[in-house]
Amino acid sequence: MSHPVLAGIDGSAHSSVAADWAAREAALRGVQVHLIQASPPLPGTTVPLPAVDRLRHVGEQMLQRAVADLSGRYPDLEVRDEQPMTPRPRHSSPRHALPGSSS
Repeated sequence: MSHPVLAGIDGSAHSSVAADWAAREAALRGVQVHLIQASPPLPGTTVPLPAVDRLRHVGEQMLQRAVADLSGRYPDLEVRDEQPMTPRPRHSSPRHALPGSSS
């Protein structure tokens, strides 16, 4: 069984170059290329859910553009994408934030 060639996508020019290299390498090996986009950890313990959702949506768009680009340039190559689920931050209640408070 042949393993796919992996490349991380973050929207930078460097990641585009890495994805292109991965696609060329995968084509030479006769395997698929697998693009992965993961969001960075967000600071703090409480992050508004709309911010988390927006970050995920932007990541999905990056992947869609990269897959479309590589599929257009390497039509015989199987291009897969993945955006691992990042756990949503827990929202702490003021009661839990007080020293000495209990659940």
